[in-house]
Amino acid sequence: MEVSALEIIELSLLFGIPAIVVMLISYIVTVCISWAKQKRIVYVFHWVDLFTPFLVTTIWCLVQAHSVNAKSMGNLAEIGILGLGWGCLFVIRCWRSYSGERPPTLKLLLVECVVSALVALFSPTFPE
Repeated sequence: MEVSALEIIELSLLFGIPAIVVMLISYIVTVCISWAKQKRIVYVFHWVDLFTPFLVTTIWCLVQAHSVNAKSMGNLAEIGILGLGWGCLFVIRCWRSYSGERPPTLKLLLVECVVSALVALFSPTFPE
């Protein structure tokens, strides 16, 4: 099974939409807390955030394409779940930035990529 670049871009929306929702909510909460406590507002977004949906979706698709067990279209939900995972990792970044620590953005990207491959390999086939 071959996956085209257009399909990866389209599937990246399944990743990006849940991730963006969680990221915006967590950033708004962080900004509100910073205003309330009169702390400096930290900009947490990174260029990696633009690149992540395409990278994670590509890894997921490549593992799917080359795995022994074929999965159904129901497994596309995995991409959205991975997007929610990236949003949750963003919450960690917001918390670490608010605490004055440097967020480990690239390490969290590596975690997301490894989780993407593991989900693609070991997640059972969902019913259609």
